[in-house]
Amino acid sequence: MLLGYFKEFGREDPVLQMGGDGISAIPILIDIYKDAKTAEYKGIPPDTIRISSDGLTGGRVLVYPDTHGTEAMVSQCWGVDLGIILSENFQNYLYSEAFSKALFSSENDSRLIESKKAGYFDLLTNFASQQGFVPFWFSDSYCQCMRLDNSVWLMIKRAEDDRTNVFLSGKKHDLRDKTKVAFLKQFELKDWSPK
Repeated sequence: MLLGYFKEFGREDPVLQMGGDGISAIPILIDIYKDAKTAEYKGIPPDTIRISSDGLTGGRVLVYPDTHGTEAMVSQCWGVDLGIILSENFQNYLYSEAFSKALFSSENDSRLIESKKAGYFDLLTNFASQQGFVPFWFSDSYCQCMRLDNSVWLMIKRAEDDRTNVFLSGKKHDLRDKTKVAFLKQFELKDWSPK
């Protein structure tokens, strides 16, 4: 799947931007590995494969676990320092990034609320399920992509320092905002939504 992605989008990726604000062009990635081999560049963590260069949000790497048969996870990366895990596997990562880009842009008038405390991911996910949200098949323990009657969309993502971000979007603005209020009443969250 990674090779297929690079064949389709590797040189220019104007739509999905899989690498965040890093670059996923294969010639650039090859240059990173050439530098690593010849100049003792330490920009590649052990047991990883770079799938984008670093940007302001870090690069993207596939992190291969010690156990055989387990898929590589996708993580942020700055040089040799791994950041947060973004997804359990590359396929989930691609689909969740596409979900995010399609539904949570400024054009879609989306809303963002953020946890002030650590460890909210599971609590927020369970609360969303209680409100009737159903996860898409590519949701995992790092990013939940959910829908409510195909009219409101919700994404719950782990963030740095074990915080959690909740994004809301939808055709029915009143239902979207009602959902946001329900989250704010239930949890200690910061509302970053436009006024």
